[in-house]
Amino acid sequence: MNRSSSSTTRRLSAGSTMRRGLGWATATSAKVLDRLGIRTDWTQRQRRRWVSLACTVLVALVYAAFHREVVASLGDARWLSGFTLAACLGVLVMIGMRRRIPVLPLGNVSTWTQVHIYTGLFAALVYVTHVPVLVGDGWLEGTLSIAFLATSLSGFYGLYASRTVPRRISRVGEEIRFDQYGWHRSQLHDAATRVISELSDGDAARIVKRVFEDKVQPYLARPLCLSQRLYPTPRLRQKLLADLNHQRRYLDEASTLAVDQMMGLVRRRDQVDFQYALQWRLRIWVAAHATLSIVLVVLATVHVVIAIGITG
Repeated sequence: MNRSSSSTTRRLSAGSTMRRGLGWATATSAKVLDRLGIRTDWTQRQRRRWVSLACTVLVALVYAAFHREVVASLGDARWLSGFTLAACLGVLVMIGMRRRIPVLPLGNVSTWTQVHIYTGLFAALVYVTHVPVLVGDGWLEGTLSIAFLATSLSGFYGLYASRTVPRRISRVGEEIRFDQYGWHRSQLHDAATRVISELSDGDAARIVKRVFEDKVQPYLARPLCLSQRLYPTPRLRQKLLADLNHQRRYLDEASTLAVDQMMGLVRRRDQVDFQYALQWRLRIWVAAHATLSIVLVVLATVHVVIAIGITG
């Protein structure tokens, strides 16, 4: 019982120490900037971002000094850069462990995300000093280089997407849950079908029904194709709205109202598809980045073992 309680106390202490350390760094940097007359009326997120960036630059400068000293003393700087990269990979992998074991008091996910981002930036700088060319020689080193570059590029894309996608989604109405897109699409299709079924007979109604059957219904019933998921464009929606608007001159009041309702449903379907495409790309990125990270860790481990075995 005592061992369990002491272990829990140590874990709580580790999490609180990390939070106190980040808080101290933020407060200290704000005081220094105030004394220098530099603007500090930032939000907490902005302060944390600048503190993280400053810490990354400081660590990079310390690493550069050590690397220069090793090179000047005719030592093998690849060991310094190699083990630094291995340590960075260990830190980068820890965010996945933190997300999968949320009960551990190791700080919040937001803090670990910041650590992950800036550790990744630092690792990219260290990689430049470790590999003399962009892609290493040999099948293992070359594959490892490609895996590192691919993982880094996917990480930079994820950083960009995580900052821009929420804003883009908020511009097109209320956010829809990813698992409810099929339901929303079927609701829009059913609503358009009800609009058509309520039309009376007549020449104008027949025009609207023909346009619905030829163009609107296929648009509302179709699934989102791969090209639209990768790069959503409003071309199809714009063309369909133009066709519907063109028919208005030939319609009576009731049929015009039906066309207006269908145009609203088409616009809403385009918004739903746009949100779906953005969230789908984020999910694909998460899976791809995680897969690349696993491949990178495995290859890096093999590389370290072989390097130690050759020199040892």
